[in-house]
Amino acid sequence: MLKIQGVSLDAKGSTLTWESVAGRRYQVWSRRDVANDPWRTVGPVVTAAGASTQFTDASATGGFCFYRVQVLP
Repeated sequence: MLKIQGVSLDAKGSTLTWESVAGRRYQVWSRRDVANDPWRTVGPVVTAAGASTQFTDASATGGFCFYRVQVLP
C-alpha cells in the first residue's frame, strides 16, 4: 500500500513525499474541488530512486488542492 508521508506548501508550490520502491513509476494527480473537479495529471511520471520520493507541484501556490499518487505498472 502506498503511503503519503507528508505535504508541505511554500513559495515554490506543494511538495508531496511518499513511500516508494526504487524503480517503480508513479503519477501524481490533483484537483481543487474534491466534489466537482475532475482529477488531472500533474507533471511527468516520476520514477522512484529509493524508499522515499518527493514531487513538487509548482502550480499549487495557494488555496486548497487534493492529491493522489498512482502506482503505475
